[in-house]
Amino acid sequence: MEPKKIKKKTPIRKTLESIFPIMFLMNIGVYIITLIWGFDLSTLIGLIIGLLYAYFSLWLLGKTVERAVFENPSKAKRMMFTSYALRYALLFLLCWISFELDFINPIGVLIPQFYARFALIINKMLGKG
Repeated sequence: MEPKKIKKKTPIRKTLESIFPIMFLMNIGVYIITLIWGFDLSTLIGLIIGLLYAYFSLWLLGKTVERAVFENPSKAKRMMFTSYALRYALLFLLCWISFELDFINPIGVLIPQFYARFALIINKMLGKG
């Protein structure tokens, strides 16, 4: 029986793990701010879906970068472009679905896409980045 391979935490994975709690707290903060206009379940659903997609998108970007650094430059460029196109096509699809379905607020889906930059800045200010 072969021993299980223990995957070490890559720097990208460590960064994702450190910024996700900040992104989650930002999502709660944004939702509390939206309560000024009254409770809206579609906003809550949109923010949750948007946060999950933002995390997935960052994870996919990280995985692509981890693989691309070991490829030749032309293949690495193709991999990065494909990942970029896929992530934005999925975001476009998610936004389209949220416009079509009344129970998902499209603005709630889009706002969390900006959290990562702020979370990285906060992480750096706290000395974790």
